[in-house]
Amino acid sequence: MKRFGRILACIAPILAALLVRQLAALRPDWTERCFSRGIYPPIASAISFVTGLFPFSVIEVLIVLFVAFLVYFVFRGRVLRALACLSAVACIFLAGWSLNYFRLPLETTLNLPVCPSERAELIALCEKPIADVNERYTAPPDDPLSHVPAALDAAAVEWPIPTGAFSAPKPALASPLLSRLIIEGIASPFTAEALVNGGIPAFSLPFAACHEAAHVRGFAREEDANLIAYLACEASPEPYFRYSGAANALSYALSALASADIDAYRALRQTISPNVQADFVEKSAYWAPYREQKAAQVSSRVNNAYLETVGGGDQSAASYGRVVDLLLAIERKEDTR
Repeated sequence: MKRFGRILACIAPILAALLVRQLAALRPDWTERCFSRGIYPPIASAISFVTGLFPFSVIEVLIVLFVAFLVYFVFRGRVLRALACLSAVACIFLAGWSLNYFRLPLETTLNLPVCPSERAELIALCEKPIADVNERYTAPPDDPLSHVPAALDAAAVEWPIPTGAFSAPKPALASPLLSRLIIEGIASPFTAEALVNGGIPAFSLPFAACHEAAHVRGFAREEDANLIAYLACEASPEPYFRYSGAANALSYALSALASADIDAYRALRQTISPNVQADFVEKSAYWAPYREQKAAQVSSRVNNAYLETVGGGDQSAASYGRVVDLLLAIERKEDTR
């Protein structure tokens, strides 16, 4: 009985965090106002500023140290102490950053007219970024990651994006592993760091970095982070970011069009300039060797399970494609202005 009490004491933080999550899920408006726009941004900004002082990924170093401590406790027979450490970390995540999954959806916050798209709308959505990428194609800057905070801050002038002392994303030390897992980047909820796979093709880097930085700033849902990444790239004073944003939006739109009308998809692909086509080919060639590997398949299943569980039940790998609905809604809203 005494041992049961000690185990219960160890997992008590997780139980408390689950209660907080349940309350957050019941009132998304309160979560939006009090947490996602209230206490979270200044705390995340302060943590990001501190971890940004280090030239390397702090969270990756902490993970190694944390695992080492857990192994040490287990081998020393201090299993309950290891359980308590795991419980504390889980509590920080569940009652901290993950509450952003329960904020109001970005489409609600921005009052976007999201509705089923017609074929003509989808074609028009592809035509605009095709014109943009053909016009905007340019060489990448020397240090693209350093431009990410300015891009998000520029978008914050028009859109509800938190500003502050958020640091620039960093290349992940484990980039080769991320490639094997088909991951372009990750966001650390503990150190407020945005990490990007340093091996991905150059034109993917600005969009992926802005996506992970959007997570750090409190946009947990994948479709929301994608939309914020697009808006940040569009608002960026750096030309290559505007190219990257349009190219990635085009990639999502073309994928949706290919499912709806393969003939229209093939016709529009022919209107993309050779330089842009080369970038798309490079991206496809980069990921091709990894896609059929067992690690990538396991990663996809784990990621899907995480999004569906921690994301409150409305997230899955399919949510990455929902950005097309949001992009269409942005276009509808612009047309009514």
